[in-house]
Parts: sequence; C-alpha cells; structure tokens
Amino acid sequence: SRNEVLSDEGSGLPSPILFARSEDESWVSSVAALSDSGEVHDLFKKKSVALSIDYSGITNYDVSNVKVRVTFQKTGESDIVIDSDNTLGLLNSSGETGSREIMNYEGIDLEAIARLFGGSGAGTYTVLAELYNGVETSATVQYPFDLTALSADYLVTAAGNGDSEALDIISDLTYYDIDLEAVNGSNETALIRSATNNRLEIFNALIAAGANIEAANSTGYTAIISAARYGHLDIVNILIGLEANLEAAEVNGYTSIMWAAREEYSDVVTALFNANANINASDTFGTTGLLRVVKDGILDMVNLLISLGANIEATDVNGATPLTWAARYGYIDIVNTLIAAGADINVQENSGLTSLRRAATGNFLDVATAIVNAGATTSDISNAISDAQSANSGGSHDSLIAYLQSI
Repeated sequence: SRNEVLSDEGSGLPSPILFARSEDESWVSSVAALSDSGEVHDLFKKKSVALSIDYSGITNYDVSNVKVRVTFQKTGESDIVIDSDNTLGLLNSSGETGSREIMNYEGIDLEAIARLFGGSGAGTYTVLAELYNGVETSATVQYPFDLTALSADYLVTAAGNGDSEALDIISDLTYYDIDLEAVNGSNETALIRSATNNRLEIFNALIAAGANIEAANSTGYTAIISAARYGHLDIVNILIGLEANLEAAEVNGYTSIMWAAREEYSDVVTALFNANANINASDTFGTTGLLRVVKDGILDMVNLLISLGANIEATDVNGATPLTWAARYGYIDIVNTLIAAGADINVQENSGLTSLRRAATGNFLDVATAIVNAGATTSDISNAISDAQSANSGGSHDSLIAYLQSI
C-alpha cells in the first residue's frame, strides 16, 4: 500500500505518523512563493539535517518513481516544504532489515526557517520525511529536533573561508546572537582569521563593525602579525592606518616586521618600517630580523634590512652576530655584504669564536679568505688554524689549513 507506515520500532524515534496531502501539486507553488518573498535567507547553509527511514518488515516496496519531501513544521505557523532532487529507486527488494538515509541537505539554514516562522530561532520543531509520488504521500516519519544558536566559532570559520554569509552575520549580529569577539579552539577571532587568509571584504566589514584589532590568539598572533607573516599588504596597510600595535609579539617574540622579513615580503617590511616598526626587534632568543634572515641565507632581505638601518652588530643570547652566523653557514655572498657594510670581523661570540674561526671549523675556504682579506688579526688566524686542525677528518680541511698557514 502506498499509505503503509514504515516501522521505526527500536529506533528510539517517536511513533511514525501519516501526513496526508491533497492530490494536486499546490505545494510546489507554495514553496516558490516562499522563495520569491525575499524572506528566505539561503535555505542551504549553516546547518545540516540528515533523515532516514526504517524499512524493517517492509517487503518489495517499489518507490522507483518516488521522491522524498521534507516538511518543517512549527505549531501555529505555516509549513516549509523542501523536495529532494533524486528519486529513491527500489527499496528493500531483497527483504533486508535496517534503514536508509533518504536525504541529507548540507547546511539547511534553520535560522532562516525560524525567521519565516516568525520566531526568535530557538525552540522545538518537527521534520516530516515523506515519500511522494506526485499524487499522494506515504510512509511518513516524524522527527522532532531542537534548534539552537550557531556555534560560537561559526563566524570565525565563515570569515576564514571567505564565506559571503559572514557578511550577513556581521550585518545582523543581534539576530544571529553571535559575539564579534567569539573565538575558535585556537582562540582566534573572526578578524584574526580573515587577516590570516586575506579575506579583505570580510575583514573590512569586521573593522566597520568594531572588531578588536589587538585581539590575540592562543600563540599571541594579532591580526597584523598574521597579515604580515602571510604577506597581505592591503590588510597590513589598513591596520597601520588604524594604529595597530606594530610591536605586538607572538609567543616566540616575533613581531610583524620580523615575520615579514623571514617570509621575504619586502613590500610588507617596507610598509611596516615606514610606519616606524622597530627594525631591530628581537625574539625570545635575542634574534633580530637581520639575524634571522642571515641564518636562513636570504641575501635580498639581508640587503633590504641593512639599507633600512638594521643593526649589523646585533647579538643573540649566545653573542653571535650576523657575520658570525653567515660565516658559520658558509654564506659567502652574505659575508661579503656584511663586511662591505662595516661589520666587525673580530667580534667574539660567548664561546670565544670569531667569524674566521667559525669559517675555519666549517671548512669554508672562500669565507675564511674574505675575512682574512678584511683584516683578520694574527692571533685570530692562529686560533683558526687550531680549530681547523681539530675539525680535520680524513684531510677534509687540508686546503684551508694550508691557506691559513701560508699567511
């Protein structure tokens, strides 16, 4: 029978009911009228509803031409009806027991449905899942559910993904009952997330709505640190104009200009410098932006930072300078750049090692030659020979040792 009620015994759901309708298809025009009213706020976003029918005990129930129709109901309000796109096919032809998912609309906008109902959003609703063959309905199962507010971090996710729905939420925070400063599991606000992912339109909307530009996530990243790290110049410039704290630092001590330098965003570095960001800011280990890019071997950024006045004699917690680091890694081009800029070749790290001794230990003959030509002292050369001899393995340092001994 087309009106046979599907059993849900043992499913834990309320008893199924029949939901008879007229034999015409007036529900189609009803849905269209709702869609044209301007009140529907995108029925397919935000939430998801999955429904299934239990067909235990139903044999050879042919629904090859039947679709699923879902009706949202609230007492005293007009129904909202959504029809499935696809027919079901033959159900239970082999006599098996169990259940089948009959529809899963990803992200049905239950808040929009609540708005049509004229309610505030919260409350208990009913979903009727029906089989419909174009003339009548049958096998209806009723599902009550509670509609709750959007999760606290919903706006954060939408802002990070660039979802245009974030703009709707920002424009009506009271309706959606969302705090502009709500955070996700990483303590990120929507503003931080939009800055990280360069969602400029959403970022601007958040700023206009009064978002806190100094909010920081669980690792200390503010919007400007995130934007600078990922090279989002437009957002950086907006935050500069809003007088964001350019010296804010994340948990490792990195400021916005330090991240921009490390990630090789010269335009962001220049913008931050022109806004008076400290070019010599250092992290928790005393590493400045210049020291960092020297360690990473980024010659172009070394040149830029030096041109902006970065301290070429800055030292980290171990007393290492940009030159001793460059010598340690054998970066000959950076060594030559630092020497040309006037770096002190005789400065010693806390360990007593100089740039020449670092080069000798590392077997960097070209670097050692450059430092010697820049005026290395006799005692430094002597110590460098001893260092090279100690590090010599299988004759690896023979050429360097011979060069230093020939001076």
